[in-house]
Formats: sequence, C-alpha cells, structure tokens
Amino acid sequence: MKQIPHSPEAEKGVLGCIFFEPKMIEKVMQIITSDDFYDKKNAMVFQAIIELFASHIPIDLLTVREFIDDRQRLEDIGGNEALISITESIFSLSNAVQYAQIVKQKSILRKFIKAGNDIFLSGYNEQASASELLGMVAKTYENLSLIAETENKVSKISDLVFLLHDDIEDAVEFGDKQRGYVTWIPTLDKYTGWIHKWRTIILSAYSNTGKSALSYAIANAVLKQWAKVLYFSLEIPKEDLRDRLLSNYYEMPIQAFEKKSSLSSFDMSSYGEKELYIVSEMFAISDIERITKSIKPDVVFIDYVQLVKGEWNGEYEQMNDVARRIRKLSAETNCGIFYLSQVSNDGKQFKKWDVIPSKGSGELISVSNVALVLKEGEFEGKLDLIIAKNRHWRKGIAIELTPDFRFSSFEDGGEVQWGKK
Repeated sequence: MKQIPHSPEAEKGVLGCIFFEPKMIEKVMQIITSDDFYDKKNAMVFQAIIELFASHIPIDLLTVREFIDDRQRLEDIGGNEALISITESIFSLSNAVQYAQIVKQKSILRKFIKAGNDIFLSGYNEQASASELLGMVAKTYENLSLIAETENKVSKISDLVFLLHDDIEDAVEFGDKQRGYVTWIPTLDKYTGWIHKWRTIILSAYSNTGKSALSYAIANAVLKQWAKVLYFSLEIPKEDLRDRLLSNYYEMPIQAFEKKSSLSSFDMSSYGEKELYIVSEMFAISDIERITKSIKPDVVFIDYVQLVKGEWNGEYEQMNDVARRIRKLSAETNCGIFYLSQVSNDGKQFKKWDVIPSKGSGELISVSNVALVLKEGEFEGKLDLIIAKNRHWRKGIAIELTPDFRFSSFEDGGEVQWGKK
C-alpha cells in the first residue's frame, strides 16, 4: 500500500528555519497555511507562529511555547521536547521557501487523493438520487478548482508589462483616483491609497466602539462615487441598516427614523437610485461567494466576519477557511472587500497599534492588504484609527477621529503620534 504523500523533513525544516530566522515567515505565509501540514502537531506550531506574527510579537521557542501553553495545547504537540526537536532537525536556512513548496505540493496531492476517494465512494451510495450524486461530484470539482488558484500566480513578465500599459492609459484618461474609491477620511486615503477593487481591508475593534458606524460612512462615501456596493449585514436586520445608511447619507439623526411619520415630507429618492444591495441574516462563506459572484459589485462590506460560517468544525480552522476564501473572492471577482472583525473583550488592552488576537485573527490579518484597528482615543470623545498593517505602504499610523453617532459620521483629526500625547 502506498504511503500518503507527506514530508516530515520538509515540515520540520520550514518550522526550524522560521525559529532561527523569523523574518522568513513573510515569504513562507505566501506559500502555505497551517492546513497544508500533514502532521497536526506541526500545523499547531505553524498556526501559533502566524498568530504571533500578526500580533507583532517576536517569534522564538519561548513565545511559541507560551502561546500554545496558554491555550492548554502544549501536551497535544508533544510538550517542550517536540518544540526543541524542531530546532534540532537538519535543515538549511536558505532553503525555507523550497521546504514550504514541498509541504504545499504534498498537500495538493493529498487533496486530489481525497477528492478521488470521495467520488469513488459516492458511487456506492444507493440511497442518493442521480442529481444528488452529481451535486456531490460538482462540489468536489469546485473544491479542486481552488487548487488551480496557485497556477494563476505564475505570470510572464511580458503579460505584466502589457497590463501596466493599460493601467497607465486608464490613469491618464480618468485620473489615478479612478482606480480606487476614497473613504472621505483624507488621512486614511493618504496612507492606504483608497479602496481598490482587488484589495481586502480588515477593521478590528471591541464591541460598541463604532466599527459598524464607520463602515456605514465609508460605504456611503463609495456609493457617492457611483460604485456598486454589496453589504452583508450579519448582525442587524436590513431595515435597521437601511435607516443607519440613510441617516449618514442625509445627515439626519438616527432617532428621526424611529418615528416614520416625521419623514413623510423628506425626499429620499436619490438614494434609491444608488446601486446598493443589502443582505441580512447569518450566512456561510459559500453564500457570500455565490451572491458576490452573481451581483458583481465593486466593493463588498461584511459586518462582521466572526458571524460568517466556514466549512470546518474548529474555530481556528473555520476562521482560516473564511479568511482565505475572502481573499480569493476579492481576486476572482475583482472587487474590494472591507470586512469587520470583533475582538473578544477579555479585559486586555491594545498595545501600541497591535491587533488583539481573537480566535483565528492571525489568518484574517495575514491575508489582508490593510489591517485597521479602531479604539478609544486618549481624549474623551475621540477615537484612534490605527493602520496596523499596510502592505507596501507605511504602517503604524494613528488617525484621530471625532465621531458623531447621531449620523454615523466621523471627522478626520489628522495623524497623531500614538502613545506620545
């Protein structure tokens, strides 16, 4: 009987390289995820490394051990001896990327084997109808198509240069801003370069901080630029979301919408002409993918991501699945995705501009182009919007916002030096 494809040496090799050269994690994360490891113990160690990296915590044996031990999983990976054995493995620091590619290749082979077995075994299911069996096969094929995404990452330089010429022509004809949508928070636009159709942005905050209200303001800013917007409101009914968006757009206190009779003489027909689509109720990530591909919006808003159901049982695995599929959806549909993440309010405080880890938050942040944190400011009535991650741009920027929750509006107070007021 043939052995299931896997490489213990490559799995330990890539982990060992990261322990000795932590900056390698940035390159490795572009190739593999924790799901690509065959040994679940190695997968747990890699996931701990991702979470630490996302939280700007140094990566070494001690921090990884403490992270795993805090979650009472140290014995599950084999204790201290297992972590030490990783560093004692035979590997070359210069081969970290090659080790990661081996791990990825073995993972892909295992997925093909599983898919083939699933199709084979479905033929023995005499209780299922032909249409049900075909549906199972189609689902298996859809899962396999995710693997093809890696092929799309390989491009000839001639093709990329040709696309650049197209981009330059568009920028000359329509202006650079035409390539994205401003948020109407000037300091944020200055440092993040607007919301682009291919970009994913995560906004993390404790509950009742104002993250939803900020998303309403940004959604309306995008709508005013004649964009098509799709808003998944997984926490509040669509009627409530409608009222909050209208309140912000027309600068009317939200309380006015509680007494509908007071709005009888107010003309809201101009807002009805906007290309805005609202979806409420709790949804699985597969529903979000299906609806987004059907509507083909320019920008998608998701409030909030912890309410999205993945296809895995564990919380970490579910968030990892959701995070990767959101990133893939953005690329496939050429839309920007602005999604909210609610940080568990466990009494911890933000340190500098770090994002406090919630379950699975490491993967959410690692796959995002921009990671924002919204927290209470150092002065009463102020909020700080912190750019915690900004791929290819400056990060560590704190922007002071003055909120007016009557209208879900925010005044940009400019850049402030975080922690030095």
